[in-house]
Amino acid sequence: MEIKKKATIYDIAKELNISSGTVYRALNNKGRFSKETQKKVLETAERLNYSINHTAQALRRNPVTVGVILCCPVPQFLNEIEQGIRVGFAEIENYNVFADIRVLSGVNAEQRVEEIFSYLNDFEANGYYAAILFLSGSTDKFIERIEKLGGKGIKIVTIVNDVPCKNRIFHVAADGFSAGAIAAEFLGLCCPNGKTAILTGNKSTYIHEKNINGFLAAAKENSIVGVDVYEHNDEPALVSRLLKEIFYGEKRYDGVYISTASTITAYQFLKKLSGETLPKIVTTDLFSENVKLLEARIAKASIFQAPYKQGKEAVKKLYRYITGGTVKEFEKIAPILVLRSNLDSFVVNEND
Repeated sequence: MEIKKKATIYDIAKELNISSGTVYRALNNKGRFSKETQKKVLETAERLNYSINHTAQALRRNPVTVGVILCCPVPQFLNEIEQGIRVGFAEIENYNVFADIRVLSGVNAEQRVEEIFSYLNDFEANGYYAAILFLSGSTDKFIERIEKLGGKGIKIVTIVNDVPCKNRIFHVAADGFSAGAIAAEFLGLCCPNGKTAILTGNKSTYIHEKNINGFLAAAKENSIVGVDVYEHNDEPALVSRLLKEIFYGEKRYDGVYISTASTITAYQFLKKLSGETLPKIVTTDLFSENVKLLEARIAKASIFQAPYKQGKEAVKKLYRYITGGTVKEFEKIAPILVLRSNLDSFVVNEND
């Protein structure tokens, strides 16, 4: 006899194309909803083999709070992560799961060590259930403190840049290795037997390391004959200097892969580029600067890594974990190659 997989509130909501909050209210006979909606919800719940999650019910009596620390030198990227997290928590607010969000914009984590330690101490002192952490740059100074926090029962979740500690329950990020490999394959097609430059942040940062390794792994099999890596450490002045070296220095590159959100910083330089001899440029993500470069045909492609989705997915997975569900240790968001030809429709739906 085949056993049906038990459904969740999210499955019912998706089936009926309504919000998970409406499903919750209809199932628990509280709040505002129509009788017709409740009838459809109950019928669908039975058909999909839905049963009440007693852990989720317990949250109504004992609400939990999740501490969130978001630290990134690129405000546009940080804002999309934060938006995804806030929407994720708004969707589960009816289940008594709340967030205390602390944001440090315009800096890397190693520049705000004491503040981040203070936030972590607050989470511990207030008995928070979990901590969601996006700490850009080097995380070496935080590993010991985060492990101690995890050892005291606080669940650790990381986004974008992993903190490799033993008490982290899962990590959500774009598949950086795949993003790098996509960039290498695309540039190999655009400029076969060409030489390429990679402009990145800190090479030792988890996500940047994955981008570089993915590119290097795919370079040889995609007819790229040489790769130079330029590291700017999120310093705007250094970004400008390295761009001048890449585009006007003694070395001549056929392709350039900007593997971080530094396209925003680089935009003022890149928008002035023109001519048939311009190297083929691949950028990362879809901020307004990337879009303008694609529309002007200065950049040939951009690799979208869905920061909004990363934030929202982290919250969704954490709720699944809280209510007894199974979660993968690594949730990789598939990167998407965006060209000028599919840009308009894609940007409209970038937060879906």
